[in-house]
Amino acid sequence: MKGKLKFLVVFILYLFIPNPIYSSESGWEIQNSNTTNVLHSVNFIDNNTGWTCGINGIILKTTNSGINWISQISHTDVYLVAIYFLNANVGFTSGFKSENYPTIGYRCIILKTLDGGINWDTIDTSTDYYITNIDFINSTTGYFSGGLYGNGTNKILKTTNSGITLEEQNSNSIGNLFSIGFANSSTGYSCGMWGNIVKTTNGGSNWFVQSVLPKHILTSITFLDENTGYVTGGDLSWEGQIVPSSYIGKTTNGGINWISQIDITNRHILYSIHFVNQFTGYACGSPDFTTISGCWHNSLYKTTNSGNEWIELTTPVIQSLTSIYFIDAYTGFAVGCDGKILKTITGGVGITNLSNEIPSGYNLFQNYPNPFNPVTKIKFDIQSMVNGELSIVNLKVYNALGKEVQTLVDQKLSPGSYEVDFDGSNFSSGIYFYSLQTEDFSQSRKMFLLK
Repeated sequence: MKGKLKFLVVFILYLFIPNPIYSSESGWEIQNSNTTNVLHSVNFIDNNTGWTCGINGIILKTTNSGINWISQISHTDVYLVAIYFLNANVGFTSGFKSENYPTIGYRCIILKTLDGGINWDTIDTSTDYYITNIDFINSTTGYFSGGLYGNGTNKILKTTNSGITLEEQNSNSIGNLFSIGFANSSTGYSCGMWGNIVKTTNGGSNWFVQSVLPKHILTSITFLDENTGYVTGGDLSWEGQIVPSSYIGKTTNGGINWISQIDITNRHILYSIHFVNQFTGYACGSPDFTTISGCWHNSLYKTTNSGNEWIELTTPVIQSLTSIYFIDAYTGFAVGCDGKILKTITGGVGITNLSNEIPSGYNLFQNYPNPFNPVTKIKFDIQSMVNGELSIVNLKVYNALGKEVQTLVDQKLSPGSYEVDFDGSNFSSGIYFYSLQTEDFSQSRKMFLLK
């Protein structure tokens, strides 16, 4: 009896005490989701409040920036693939069910909540179709995209009353539409199979095929304004079979032309892309189109110069990543297989350990380049431990008025030499100060952001 009681106490502690694992090398923290289900979509409305959804009808919510994720009851067992919240109360999620995924026999469902996910009500169910993406342009008007796998049929739904009624629109194209996004109230885009990109300039009353990217499957699309947009996906063989690869395309003329920024045959389809401003964006993916059979290995990319260069980021997990969402240039979340939820507060870039050799003293070096736009590197030396324990290191950035604008490092570090990036994409030109503090050392330096 005592043994069973002890096990129960340990089990309860495991469930309710958060146990995040932070990787200073990658800059990502593994959060405790308390599930091993595939998570397919993540969405935040502010720094603290967000949701993620996935297979078997799972919906998780956090109100403390991911320290705790609480399961919500969806009253469904379908594969929820999209989640979108308008505010703290009103949100939508959609998904499908099939015994032979991804072949035939779909059952589509769209759910809505008016109380932050405490209760979810079904607003649409239909056979044969699935809805894979949701985008709202205001509190009442939104769009849903999807289709039927394998038969060339797609679907776009529009609501003007926050989901009370849904109107089907004609995309005038073939092939599933996996993603939909609007640049403003009139201009929107959707993308999917066969490299099709369809566009509307009148709020969806008419859609037309604007671009076709041959041999590509396009899984995510986002527009920063009417002219500048990005699309992600992978490749298709001539027989229509999916050949996993990483693809990112960019347009600067409203989708008339698309320039390939990444096109690598590495068996990793990029599922999700998110930009926080005109410079900084992120994309993630996995090696298999379904994300069910191919849950091992992932790809994660970042750009700080509007996609001219994409660097591949490292993560502390091997599981596939299906969705990424950033609150600002530094704070973001990624979700994927085995219930993995990752969080970064450093823009996904970790601290680089340049050397484990013990320096002759503490030192904070001048950033380089300086002036910079928008990224610069900051190097520092940590000399010793404190009372035999690792030193707690804080590296923070302040504006000219002395207000803290970014924490770059806040953790224990071993003696050695380190380097970290500071991304000024979200800040205006001017003088900034960066300060290094340990228990027995403090030093500050000045740097200049020039845009």
